[in-house]
Amino acid sequence: MSYPLPTRVNPDNQGNPDIAIEIYYIRTDNSMSSTTGEGVLTLKVRLFAFLMYEVGKRELDIQAPSDVASLLELMSRKYGTDFDKWIWRKDEGSGRTLITGTLIMVNGHHILHLKGLQTHLDDSDVVSIFPPAAGG
Repeated sequence: MSYPLPTRVNPDNQGNPDIAIEIYYIRTDNSMSSTTGEGVLTLKVRLFAFLMYEVGKRELDIQAPSDVASLLELMSRKYGTDFDKWIWRKDEGSGRTLITGTLIMVNGHHILHLKGLQTHLDDSDVVSIFPPAAGG
């Protein structure tokens, strides 16, 4: 559960009525999270290897979805086949599954050791996504 702290409001230098708002929340575990704009809580998504090049960024701030599956769906809709080709394998009849070797971590813990694609996400989480890699 989060409890709002005082909101910091910074008018622009021209005295215009437009303002920038940054809201901080203190969570019951004493960590802090922040959001800018309309009060939407976000999580960090870190991308590695080919994903970083396909998406064009190493790190994203994304509105916190409920679980890893929802996050991957959101990213698939936003980045399309450029993202999908490194994450999903199309299976006959069953839709799609993660490509073998895809590594997804939430706060440094592999999702296979948590609840897989149903791993719950919170506003302060950091999700790292590594596409399968080959080398020698």
